Amino acid sequence: MELRRGTCRRFIPSRLNHHHQLSRRSQAYAYYLIACESRNKAVQEIDSNGLMSRGILQFQDATWADFSQQSGITGDPMNNIDAVQMAIWAVENGLVGHWSCAAIEGVIPPLAQR
Repeated sequence: MELRRGTCRRFIPSRLNHHHQLSRRSQAYAYYLIACESRNKAVQEIDSNGLMSRGILQFQDATWADFSQQSGITGDPMNNIDAVQMAIWAVENGLVGHWSCAAIEGVIPPLAQR
């Protein structure tokens, strides 16, 4: 798969975008989350809740497993393409609130306030 060039947009594979006909809003959330969560780097770090977060979108193991079961998407959160595909699915299914950056920066209200 060929990746788009540019800042965090390079993580959205053009074929994924074409086949899934992603909305501009979903793409914008994914770009924002990548920059906010990991500063565009696939990292593994202990999060503020004491759990490991992985990849450019900082998925925790339980979240990845839950989203994978719901979406049917498999893969590895350390794989940029897998992570972006999962994040876009999450955004399109109203689950953007699972990323703390989205709530902290005011992009969406925290889950408790919905």
